[in-house]
Amino acid sequence: MISSFPIYRVEPKDRYGTNTSVDAEGRFYKYWCNHPELGHCLFKAASPDGFTPRERRWDWSEKVAAELGKLFGLPIARTELAIGYAQELGGYIEGTLSIDYTPKNGQVMSCRRFLSIVDPLYEVESLDGLDAYNVENVLHYLQRHSVGLPLNWYPPLGIENGADVMVGYLLFDALISATDRHDENLELAILEEGYFLCPTFDHGDSLGVKLLAESRSTGNLEEPKLVESCWWQNLTVEGRVEAVEISNIEAFNIAAELRPIAAIIWLKMLAQIKTDDIHAIFEQLPAERIDKVTNRFAIDLLDFNRQNLLSRSEQLVIEQTSIDVQEELGR
Repeated sequence: MISSFPIYRVEPKDRYGTNTSVDAEGRFYKYWCNHPELGHCLFKAASPDGFTPRERRWDWSEKVAAELGKLFGLPIARTELAIGYAQELGGYIEGTLSIDYTPKNGQVMSCRRFLSIVDPLYEVESLDGLDAYNVENVLHYLQRHSVGLPLNWYPPLGIENGADVMVGYLLFDALISATDRHDENLELAILEEGYFLCPTFDHGDSLGVKLLAESRSTGNLEEPKLVESCWWQNLTVEGRVEAVEISNIEAFNIAAELRPIAAIIWLKMLAQIKTDDIHAIFEQLPAERIDKVTNRFAIDLLDFNRQNLLSRSEQLVIEQTSIDVQEELGR
């Protein structure tokens, strides 16, 4: 029998200072702490009010995503299930611990901050109803400013820089139906040597957690909410240019067209993940953190997304082979 994931406890003495905060939308209670075993970590409540029942909590999806990321070979923030003391909420609450990946001799900045530095029009375009936060821009500036691989991580053969890794992040988002990849949910490390992409993090909003229990029970794997992405594309609509949100699958497809070699490598990594290994992750979730309907829906969703993405792999290989042949003939 497979044992459950460990649950780490955060005591009042472990809290880093007295500050607590909520995220940008005011949803989640969280604070930094110094855990005696895990070090500097961010404790985050399992659900918006800290005490929501199993069908509306995000801690299990955060943990599953972190374990899937390791199977996938991605650089991903370590995440553990936890119980943390929340004085403001009257006691201990369930949640997760995300281990800090800030380098000792550096700092981290959000993608929003990075793009604002390297693209003077970034904030201006957003105010004008356009959006410079799109796949093309992010990949362009990661490449242009030589953003390196995440620190202390060994890439698959052929993945050479931060832009290549970003393609993997986009594929991962499409796999787990992550819907919250906004420009502060992507970070870069800054050292004297330059910029380095940080591990991917904050995947709680995935695997259908935002769906109502009734929606999950129907087993509808093509629910529009599952493909939201926070990625935008400036399109001409009725004669004027405006920002339109695209799906997480469309975001990956754009990246695959721009960096097909990296996309093929990551798709091959996806193909190597065994179904039994995915099931084993879910079997290690404590029963009190996920109900059976949610568990089954998440597994079915992963299988559905995986098959769709791997069909894209065959098409990419054919397209890239055709390009290689044409380049060879042209020499």
